[in-house]
Amino acid sequence: MDIHATITGMLDWIGQRLTGASLWIQTPLVMVAVLLICVPLAAVLLKVVNTAGNALERIAGRADGRVVPSRTVPRPEPQGTAGVRIVSVSEPVVPED
Repeated sequence: MDIHATITGMLDWIGQRLTGASLWIQTPLVMVAVLLICVPLAAVLLKVVNTAGNALERIAGRADGRVVPSRTVPRPEPQGTAGVRIVSVSEPVVPED
């Protein structure tokens, strides 16, 4: 049994049935197939772009015109007996562009 001929025959049968079917049957089937293929590819592409962008920021040492710190900011030690430190009680101010 030739597996190549079997697969080709099956794909040909599917193609013939799909092209002979009504547009109302073709459209949902094609959309589902396209989504199943494109969504994982888009996720991989997004991951590649994010990784490349992060690497370029690290190499250049900049992000939005500012120097990116090479280490994280140390967390302040809690003060007082309760262990809670209130930094600000006001709403944050967003600068206008």
